[in-house]
Amino acid sequence: MSGEIEFGKCDICGKQGVLSRKYYHYDIICRCHSPKHFDLVRHCKDCKPVRPMETKITLCTETLPMDDE
Repeated sequence: MSGEIEFGKCDICGKQGVLSRKYYHYDIICRCHSPKHFDLVRHCKDCKPVRPMETKITLCTETLPMDDE
């Protein structure tokens, strides 16, 4: 959707204003995103986005291999 502007709080400095988005994609299939996991950083024009140090992933245990069988 082009032409949309996001307004809110910068994830880096906390300043309110117009924000840009930076996506960091990971080769991990998850339930929290589709089809693969990513992190989203919203940042103002004054801040350089950086990849988060940690990420949280929701997995479906039905599809994971079990080692106790």
